[in-house]
Order: sequence, then structure tokens, then C-alpha cells
Amino acid sequence: MMKECSGCKTIKENTKFSKSSSRYDGLQSQCKDCRSTRRRRDYLKNKEHELELNKAWAKANPDAVKRKASNYRKSDKGSAYYNSRNSERRANNKDATPEWLTKDHKDAMKSLYLLAKKLEKLCNVKYHVDHIVPLNGADVSGLHTPWNLQIMEASLNIRKSNKHDPKDNSRGLTQAT
Repeated sequence: MMKECSGCKTIKENTKFSKSSSRYDGLQSQCKDCRSTRRRRDYLKNKEHELELNKAWAKANPDAVKRKASNYRKSDKGSAYYNSRNSERRANNKDATPEWLTKDHKDAMKSLYLLAKKLEKLCNVKYHVDHIVPLNGADVSGLHTPWNLQIMEASLNIRKSNKHDPKDNSRGLTQAT
């Protein structure tokens, strides 16, 4: 089924419209893209007021805020984000993250953490994103870069600890390029 958007005046599929129980056809009059654009524009126009409303809601609903944060951390995207950020923070503390890394490099590293979470769900096995050359090794210290990361089973990574064997780099499942 198709419907005309009152915002952009184009005819789109019904799936491009949000639901609205108060409307005769059960759909919003504007498509999701137009509503999103309008909402963003209104937000920027009244940013301080919007932030005050958000703060007031958060203060009045602390349990809902905790629940939302907890659900996000438990989601694949959230846990990958937090694992990636924690790893980056630890690496920064060890001066192991080069300043010249691009956004693409950082995105590649985040995608490895997300892939590790997906593998855990698929295989029912715990996976870690491992530094091939450890950040604080006894003989050598590596960098927190995409080409120094690989996904491996947690048990193997824990057994490996901070050791680096240059002859054996085959234990990881994937390596960022």
C-alpha cells in the first residue's frame, strides 16, 4: 500500500510511515524521514529547553534511566561499544593508541568487538578481542591498532596472557585490516 507524505509530497510505501492510532488510516501524515528532519530542526531551535525537559524527566524517572542504560549495555551494539571504549581507554592509559589513527581505523576496531559479541551468541562460546602483540608485553609492547587485533576464544586469550609468540599468530579467528 502507498501513501502521500504531507511533508515532502511524495508517494511512499506505508512502511515509511510511523503508526498513529488517532489517524483514520492508522499512520502518521508525514513519513519517518520528514518527521525526523522536523524533530531535529525543532530540537536545534529549542535545544536548551529540550535538554531541560530531558533532565527533568531523568530526575523524575531514575529507574527508567537505569533500565534503559542497562538494556543498552546488554545489547550487542551497547556491549561492543563499551568493550571498545574500555579497551581504548586502557590503551590510552598505556600510551598505546597512536594519535594518527583515523575514524575508519577506530570503526574497524569497534566492528571487531561487535563481531566478537555476535560470535558469542552464535557459538555459545565466550570470545575476546585480543592484541596480537600485547600492549604491555615482557619483551615487546604493541599498539592499539586494527592490525594488532584479532578475535579469539576467551580461554585461549586468558591462557596467552601478555605473552607474544611471533611464530604463532594463527590462533585468532579474524584480524582487522
